[in-house]
Amino acid sequence: MRKTGNINFVLIGARATGKTVYLASLFLNEKSVTSKDGHTIEYLQPLSDSLLGGKYPQATAGTLHELKFNYKDEDISCQIQIDDVDGHFVETLHKEDDTTQKQRDILIQNIKNSEGIIFFFPFEENFKEESIKSFNYEIDTIISKIAEMYNNHDHIPIPAVIALSKWDNSPDFKAENEDEKALDYIESNKFLKLAKEKIEHHFPNLSIIPISAVGKDMEQMNPYNLEKPLRFFIDETYRLWEKKIESLKGNDKDLLKYLSKIYFDMKFYKNGKYNTMYTDIEKKFADEIELKSNKLQDYMQFTQVQEEYQNITPYLLQSDRDKLEEIGKKLKSKQTLKKASWGTGIIIAISLLGLGVAGWYVKSKVLKTENELYSDLVVEYENHNYPDAMEDVSDYQDKFKDTLDTEHKNRVEEIKNRIVRHYNLKLEKILSSNSLLTQYDELNVLNSEIDDFDNMNTLHKK
Repeated sequence: MRKTGNINFVLIGARATGKTVYLASLFLNEKSVTSKDGHTIEYLQPLSDSLLGGKYPQATAGTLHELKFNYKDEDISCQIQIDDVDGHFVETLHKEDDTTQKQRDILIQNIKNSEGIIFFFPFEENFKEESIKSFNYEIDTIISKIAEMYNNHDHIPIPAVIALSKWDNSPDFKAENEDEKALDYIESNKFLKLAKEKIEHHFPNLSIIPISAVGKDMEQMNPYNLEKPLRFFIDETYRLWEKKIESLKGNDKDLLKYLSKIYFDMKFYKNGKYNTMYTDIEKKFADEIELKSNKLQDYMQFTQVQEEYQNITPYLLQSDRDKLEEIGKKLKSKQTLKKASWGTGIIIAISLLGLGVAGWYVKSKVLKTENELYSDLVVEYENHNYPDAMEDVSDYQDKFKDTLDTEHKNRVEEIKNRIVRHYNLKLEKILSSNSLLTQYDELNVLNSEIDDFDNMNTLHKK
């Protein structure tokens, strides 16, 4: 499962395997890869400055960096995220480490969401034994953890790259048969060979790519194959997306859901072919829901239509979701309610006062996240829009009664109690009037603020 809006890759490698230099050079030299993300620039700018100054940058130990880029060439325009994983994180994935627990949880989730893993193997003429043992341990650890995420299946269904870094140190740098020589180099070292075989066993879609972050001469700065691992992942990601799209043809609901998740990244791919596919299906459903909604006479019917299409609406374009929301608002504002006689109004008011507005409940059918619904109800309350605020309170307490956000839960309860007190005081003031005509008029005004009159009339009949 991917994060909407980002094609996510994870960089894995032991210390001193060249990950940091690769990222700094990618940021500095690769024209197809740019970034406007504040954290990415803040992290990579000093590292790329070090390269420009003729010094290899030092990695920040014990940290996870989520780096966001825009990738663009002639046929593809997409957003990518590269997670730079320090070796320390790999070492502590199976350990209790309070200092890095939050970031390691993020890393594990990002691996689950990733479209590819890049394993960095350094080209070294003489490996230190301790370093190579640590390297193999880290590879074992990360593969074990990834396998767990896929229920220990042998084959993990995402592509992987072994980036053979520091390839400029090889005598076969830029040789015609360098791919073959890169494989020969790995096979000639028993530790690298073992690590490669473990990766290959779990990642059948594996590519070995020799790379150099700076080239033969740092002053000349002539990096080699920087883009190639990314392009391999992007091409494979798009190939898998197209394969999935083909399998969903004929099932417009599931196809709409899937296309909505990759819509941004597929927008310009193959001359907008998949953008057109998404907008055609989206328009069909949006028009269908809008046509039904425009024929409705009251808000309760509208909520029933929303419930019918609750698995479709979240995947429509924002502009169409806004149209449907506007229809709902108009129906709600036009909702005609039977006026009670002044005597009935007083009895209803007394019942309402005694129940502390317990009968006031309209369940919202608009699908919102916990944060969205909480934010809406707070804004409505602060703007003194108490009817809509109370409706959202009821919806929130129904849908998110098990939320772990106790701060939100307590605030919602506080808002509810304040609104109840507001109407209790209002009712007391109305009932204290000596003029029955005034009571009648003011109760009708109050009635217009409260939606669930069916419940209150039922209470009155009882």
